[in-house]
Amino acid sequence: MRLAETTEKITELFKQHSLANAAKEAEFFMREVLNISLTDFVLQKNKVLSSEDTAELFAKAKRRASGEPLAYIVGYKDFLKDRFMVNPSVLIPRADTETLVEEALLLSPTPLRFADLGTGSGCIGLSLLGQWPASHLTAIDISENAILVAQQNAQRLGLTERVEFMCGDVLEPKISGLISGPFDLVVSNPPYVTLDDNRLENAVKLYEPHVALYADEEGLFFYKRWTAWAKQRLREGGWLIYECGDGQTEDIQSICLQNGFKNIKIIKDLACKDRVVAAQKPDR
Repeated sequence: MRLAETTEKITELFKQHSLANAAKEAEFFMREVLNISLTDFVLQKNKVLSSEDTAELFAKAKRRASGEPLAYIVGYKDFLKDRFMVNPSVLIPRADTETLVEEALLLSPTPLRFADLGTGSGCIGLSLLGQWPASHLTAIDISENAILVAQQNAQRLGLTERVEFMCGDVLEPKISGLISGPFDLVVSNPPYVTLDDNRLENAVKLYEPHVALYADEEGLFFYKRWTAWAKQRLREGGWLIYECGDGQTEDIQSICLQNGFKNIKIIKDLACKDRVVAAQKPDR
């Protein structure tokens, strides 16, 4: 079967399952699964696919048609300058999270040590580490499977020697006591979705890890506890930078102020929504 014909059949499959923009979705799906550029996709429309490639494409197309995120199907997601391996143990990196990385690069241009709490795939911490050749990262997550994914990404990016991975809850004394510090910077995209939030897409609810999504106390559970932890672990003048959910930035700003942080900044994402809160630990 030729590439063009296969694309048409997968477009029809996506239409039958009511995927939005089925034709564009099918084209993007084909390019990602076959790992080819848009130019190659156009030039190779008459290419005859092998029976193995065709079978793989339709098997994965059925998964996509059922609602499974494409990133989990192909096993990766591009984030800023790099490609990160992902699986259902970690959240899929999103463009809005790039706002956090960009802000960290502006506020803390040369940190010697920094920490990434709830590192997941490592997309935040490892992206920053790649820009700071003299820095050392401590990446922490409660999920052992997430740590394994982040370790694979660090290895692919050639960053293993400058990152320490730790599995556990930073608030547990046996874990916290093992964490190096103090830090010049703490970054985090913590779980912040409330259990009754009906704005979450079904694909996210069904496929992405709930431990990385949901938080108690109106979604503020981790902000309250990790801000208090960061207060103790940051150097004077160090920065704490969070990604936040829609409508949460004022509460997080208050949490930071209650913990003695100053110079609070709220940064908007690509959709002009308040997305990132940055706060500085004051000098004595």
